[in-house]
Amino acid sequence: VLLLPFIASTHSSKGPISYSQLYLLLAVASLALRMPTYANVLSLPTTTASLEELAYRQIEVFMSLPSQASISFDVVCSSMSFLVWMMLKTGSKGNLGLTDYVAMNALFVLTPVTGIGFTGALFLSWRESWNNGVKTIKID
Repeated sequence: VLLLPFIASTHSSKGPISYSQLYLLLAVASLALRMPTYANVLSLPTTTASLEELAYRQIEVFMSLPSQASISFDVVCSSMSFLVWMMLKTGSKGNLGLTDYVAMNALFVLTPVTGIGFTGALFLSWRESWNNGVKTIKID
């Protein structure tokens, strides 16, 4: 089940929704799960800390406990691996248009904010559309 998203379908779904639509549903669910985090961040008091100080605090939290560091490194490494895989898959498609490259760059920039669950699902939806003959990014 975990490897299913990495296997491109060779035909369109015969079910009630297409694979592309299923991945879009997963993207929305992923974003919905992050909403409490966004609400907490927006309710924090503003800070006058420098960017360097904020980065130091993030690293401090990242490494605070062995179990926290282990989970944090797992998430970072798996997210980076998926982003590299996305780049390789996009590059192997050949002649992509400007829209495709702009969308891919947007996914990379959004990943730290939205999470790999959201951007990965959007990429997989795009890939399924591409495999079904759509030559530019089109969300079904």
